[in-house]
Amino acid sequence: MEAGAQKIVRGSGPDVPEDREAAKERFGEFLLRMDRELPSNVLLALEPTDRTIGKHFLWDPVAETASLIRKKRAAGLSRLGMLLDMGRVPLMGATLDSSVAEADAIRFGVC
Repeated sequence: MEAGAQKIVRGSGPDVPEDREAAKERFGEFLLRMDRELPSNVLLALEPTDRTIGKHFLWDPVAETASLIRKKRAAGLSRLGMLLDMGRVPLMGATLDSSVAEADAIRFGVC
């Protein structure tokens, strides 16, 4: 399918508190499969979203999402990055400075 998109942004989907670690593992496997299906010019960006306020997503703080990105890049997923929604930073209990530093450490260009 051709859409002309150069970036895809997605959240991690709902949290699974009773089996969070297994859900995180499955999400990581999903990212690897998605990477194989995407055209080589398309970047995939994760958006860290709160786990406790309203969204209740699997991957919450910016640092946790950045850790996932580092791990998946080490596994060969080089086109994975982060979209940082500054409106969500306080909801995740993070600061602007720490979030920008985490995002900057894993950036792959403008996302």
